[in-house]
Amino acid sequence: TGKVKLFTGQAKEETSTDTPNVIFSLKGSMIRGAHLELQSQNWLARLGYTELIFANEFPNFVPLLATLRSPMLAMFAPNAPQIAHQLQFKDKKMRYFAAGLVYDNGPLQAQWMVSRIHSETLGFAPTHSAFFTLAYRLQQWTPYLNFARTAPIHAHPIITNFPTQLDPSINQLEMGIQSIAKATLSRQTTHSLGLRYALSPNSDLKFQIDRINNSATLLIRTPQANWNGKGTIYTCTYNFVF
Repeated sequence: TGKVKLFTGQAKEETSTDTPNVIFSLKGSMIRGAHLELQSQNWLARLGYTELIFANEFPNFVPLLATLRSPMLAMFAPNAPQIAHQLQFKDKKMRYFAAGLVYDNGPLQAQWMVSRIHSETLGFAPTHSAFFTLAYRLQQWTPYLNFARTAPIHAHPIITNFPTQLDPSINQLEMGIQSIAKATLSRQTTHSLGLRYALSPNSDLKFQIDRINNSATLLIRTPQANWNGKGTIYTCTYNFVF
C-alpha cells in the first residue's frame, strides 16, 4: 500500500539564538513539502521533502549585514554587498530531504534513515545525517543499539577577498564572517546501547547509555572551554501513552 501527503502553510514559531533574550521569529515563513509512504507486510519506506522560505532576518546578523552594505565599506571592499546577500536569511530557502526504511518481523525490528539539509544562505551550513537502530524483543525485555552521525556537507571558509591589511576594523569584520561559518557546523557521532522493559501495553522503562564524540558544537549548549568533545550519558526514563 502507499500514501502520499502534500502540505503547505506558514510558520508561527520562534526559536532561541545563542544570545540571551534574542529570538529568531519564523512567523510568516512559508512551509511546503510532500511525503511518500510505501508499506508491505514487514517493510515500511518513507521519502520526505520540506522547504522553508524565511520571512524574517536572523536578528544576530542585522548589524553585520548593515555594515557590509554600507557605502563606506564598499569603497574598500566592492563585493561586500554580495557577501551580505549570501549571508542573509530573509527570502532565502532551506530544503530538507529524508529517506527512511523500517523492517519489523516478530521480535526483530530495524530502522534506517538518512537526511540532508541544503541552505541557500551561507549563514547556515548544509549538513547530512543518518541513523540506524536494531532491536530484538525477548518477552518483556527489548535490548537495542543505535548509531547516529551528523556532519557538514562541506566546511570551507567563506571567501570574501577583503583587504584585511588596510584597517583593523576590516580584519575584525572578516573574523566575524568566518566565525559565522564555523558556528553552524554540526559534526557528531553517537553510539547508544539500551534496554527497554515493558510494564504494560502502554508504558515501559528504558535504560540507555550514549557515547558521543563531537567536534563541532552546534548541537551542544554552552560547552565548557576545555571540553574535548567526548562524553558518556546515562539515562533512565519512564514512557507511557494514554
